[in-house]
Amino acid sequence: MEVLSLVLRSEVVVNKWTKRDLICFSVGQMGPNTKLVNLRRQNLNVCSSAEWPRKFNCGFEVRIPFISLDTSQSARVHAEVQDLREINAGEGDIAVRLRNGEYAVRKIDGKWQIREYAPSK
Repeated sequence: MEVLSLVLRSEVVVNKWTKRDLICFSVGQMGPNTKLVNLRRQNLNVCSSAEWPRKFNCGFEVRIPFISLDTSQSARVHAEVQDLREINAGEGDIAVRLRNGEYAVRKIDGKWQIREYAPSK
């Protein structure tokens, strides 16, 4: 859970999203269900990507599949970020990819930290 929150917070900062920007996300192509509640408690304005086709209310989407996870010390996470605003407004048919890359995350002194972000080619 901490790793997801860390990656989402990083994307919020890098993309300069505000608290008004609703972010849809999925983990391994599945909705986050109970994890979503915990992220909302951390002041992230998020919802499940599964809600977007019904409501068209998310401006952005973050897809997060884990590449590897060792809960005791490290994780590698892929993050694909898309802009859905043109689709929502009826002005486009395809989401615009904003970022696509891999996070290397490590647990140091009991706290998860991003060690590296490498854009995908």
